[in-house]
Amino acid sequence: MIAIGKAACSMASGACSVLGERVRDGLVITKYGNHVPPLGCGLTMLEAGHPVPDQYSLEAGQQLLDLLQRLPPTTELLFLISGGTSALAEVLPDSSMISQLARLNSWLLQSGLPIAAINAIRKRVSCIKGGRLAQYLSGRKTTVLLLSDVQGDDPAVIGSGLLFPSNAMSNHVDEEALPDDILHMLHKAPSMPDANDPCFNNITWKIIASLQQAMDAANMSAEKYGYQTVAHDEYLQGDAIQSGKRIAQIMQEQPGKLHIWGGETTVTLPENPGKGGRCQSLALSAAISLCDVNDWCLLAAGTDGDDGVSGAAGACVDTHSFAQAMSKLGDGGKIVNYLSNADAGSFFELSGDLIKTGSTGTNVTDLVFGFCSG
Repeated sequence: MIAIGKAACSMASGACSVLGERVRDGLVITKYGNHVPPLGCGLTMLEAGHPVPDQYSLEAGQQLLDLLQRLPPTTELLFLISGGTSALAEVLPDSSMISQLARLNSWLLQSGLPIAAINAIRKRVSCIKGGRLAQYLSGRKTTVLLLSDVQGDDPAVIGSGLLFPSNAMSNHVDEEALPDDILHMLHKAPSMPDANDPCFNNITWKIIASLQQAMDAANMSAEKYGYQTVAHDEYLQGDAIQSGKRIAQIMQEQPGKLHIWGGETTVTLPENPGKGGRCQSLALSAAISLCDVNDWCLLAAGTDGDDGVSGAAGACVDTHSFAQAMSKLGDGGKIVNYLSNADAGSFFELSGDLIKTGSTGTNVTDLVFGFCSG
C-alpha cells in the first residue's frame, strides 16, 4: 500500500481496517503535522514539505522508487492518492536541485494559475509525474483510489498524474508566460509515456471522493435544517476577489436561499503577502460588497482544513462581525488594503471570523456558503 497526499493517513487507516494482514508492506507520505497515529499494517510513515517541496520530498520520492524496485514481481499494489501529492514526493533529473524546485513551486503558488496549469508545469520537470511512475511498476496488478481536488476529476491532473498518461489538455503549458529559469527546467526530465504504453496495462482506478459528493452532502444537511438551497453547478474558479464580488451579487439577487458553491479560486500574491488564503480573500471581497446589506452570512473554507498557509480553513463572516471589525479600523479604506496585500487573514483575526479545524483528513477543494435574507 502506497498512500500519498494530504489525506494519506486517513486513507491508509481506512484501507488497513479493511485489508488487515493482506497489507504486507507500504509507505505513507503526507505533509508535516498531518500524521494521525496509529496507522497499523506496518507502514513506513514519511512527512515532507507542502505546498513548497523540500529535501524530504526528494527523499520520499526516492524511498517510493526503492520500495517498488525491491518488491517481488507478483506483489499487488494499492495506491491511495489525494491532493498535495505533487509537492510531497518528487524525483528530479540529475542536473536539477531542490533549490530550483522550491523556487519553481513558490513562483507557481504566487502566479494565480489554476491547479491544472500548475500541475502541467510540475509534470514537465519531474521523473515520476505525468505517468512516469507507472514505468516502475514492472507490470504488477495495481489499483489506484483517488480523492479528487481538481475540476473534472481527471486522474491525469490529481497529484500531477503519477500513474496516468498525460493527455493534451492536462499537459498544456503556455511557455511564453514562464520566467527564463523555469523554462530552463522544463526540458531536463525524460519524456512522458504515451497513452498506449504497456506500463499502464494493469492499472485500474476509481475516484472515491470528490467535490460533487461534498456539495451533495452539504446540500442534504442544509435541507434538513429547513433551508431552501441553491447548489450551483458551475465550478468556482478564477480570481478570488472577483469571485467574491460575483457571489455577493448572486446572494442579493436571490435572497432567502442558502447558496452553495464548490471549486478552487486563485490569488495572485504581491511581493510581500500577508496572512490568509484564497477562501479568506474571497470571503473578505464578498463581505465588502455586502457591507450595506442587512442580515447576511458567508462561509468559505478548504475541505482539507488549510487555506493557503494561514493555519485556518477559511472564514465565516456575517453582518455583525464585519461591522464590528470595520468600527475597530476606523477607516473603511483600510479594508481594501487587506485584500490587495493578500492579508485577509489578519482582518479576520480582528473580526474573530477565522475557522480553524486542523487537518480534516480529506481534500476535495473548497466549499462556499452564502445566505442573504434580503
